[in-house]
Amino acid sequence: APTMPKINVLIQANDAALRSTMIAALEDSQALQICETLESAAELEDGVWRSAPDLILLGLDEDHDTSMAAIAAIKERSATVILCGPSERSDLIIQAMQLGVREYVPLPLDVPDLSRVIERFAASRPTQTSHRGGAIIAVVGSKGGVGATFVACQLAGELQGRGAMATVIDLNSQSGDVALYHDLSPTYGIADLERESGDIDRTYLQSLLELHDSGVSILSSSLHPNSALNIRPSRLQHALSLIQEFSDFIIIDVPRDYGDLALAATEVTDQFLVVTTLDVPSLAHCKLQLRVMERSGIPRKSTQVVANNTAAKTQLSDRDIRSFLGRPVDIHLPQDAPTVMEAINRGTSVSKVAERSDIAVAIEKLSDEVCRRCNWQAREGAPQATGIGRVRRLLWGEKNGVT
Repeated sequence: APTMPKINVLIQANDAALRSTMIAALEDSQALQICETLESAAELEDGVWRSAPDLILLGLDEDHDTSMAAIAAIKERSATVILCGPSERSDLIIQAMQLGVREYVPLPLDVPDLSRVIERFAASRPTQTSHRGGAIIAVVGSKGGVGATFVACQLAGELQGRGAMATVIDLNSQSGDVALYHDLSPTYGIADLERESGDIDRTYLQSLLELHDSGVSILSSSLHPNSALNIRPSRLQHALSLIQEFSDFIIIDVPRDYGDLALAATEVTDQFLVVTTLDVPSLAHCKLQLRVMERSGIPRKSTQVVANNTAAKTQLSDRDIRSFLGRPVDIHLPQDAPTVMEAINRGTSVSKVAERSDIAVAIEKLSDEVCRRCNWQAREGAPQATGIGRVRRLLWGEKNGVT
């Protein structure tokens, strides 16, 4: 049956009473959820980057120019804006419409009127089928050595730990480390997607996957250099559609060179994580990656910037970074070399090494944001990660003829 994911709403109004009225207009809606509330229009652009809302509900501040400038700044953010302002100011209504505002609701605000406007918006959104399949998350580093593979593996483990089924695919044909980060020695790799006997099906594909103790499934990089070059992009996309049938999340470790396979993967990707460190060379490459994505037609709300290995004090301020990238960093993963290295050496998650460490909490926050943006919620009664992963691996191997 058709289902509609929750519509994320950001509310901004300087007046506390107006914010309360806006919240009241949303209370009875089953289709909406408030993702953030803001007071100042000056906070709006960063709030939109942070929350990636579907709908923005704004109240005009007394400083109308600030509000209009904020609306102009978010014009390309792929979100619908409903603006509440004085009814007698036709100049403001015209300006708002020129900026792409969908509806102008007059003040003082009437809750039933605003509710009807919002419900019309909700009803106009296309439905999505409940059988769409797992979400595809592409993780790409701004440059080498920033920790993109670490982020991909840790995200998969965290998602698996909260009851999702996660699969990691390593597209780095020359130096893929996903299997190494899980302390696995795979029998098969991504090059085995091409087979002499013809097409692939779900059973064959599952036989290529290696199962980690955490429950995360791994499709490793090619076991022989350059063998992945023979994979047809259409074959990779078919494999991804099959994996979507049994995985809630597919995490792809994407090479930075954007070869044919990487491009094929990004064509069907739902969310992009661009991993960088906060040094000038890495940020310069991050800016380039974001520009390439934007020129390729990838919506800005589908990308997140993840700053890895962030020190408590850096020479670059948040304002400097935001000014340079043209957007804020979405997630900071703090510097914690001992915990990270132990996790990598053991082939496990940072939460298993130090459950409430700052890095484990940050990975959890990243996972929360990915789940929110992909409209995924743990199914009632879904199994959590346990210590039976090794038994599951044996059963998996027996089922698929892998020893």
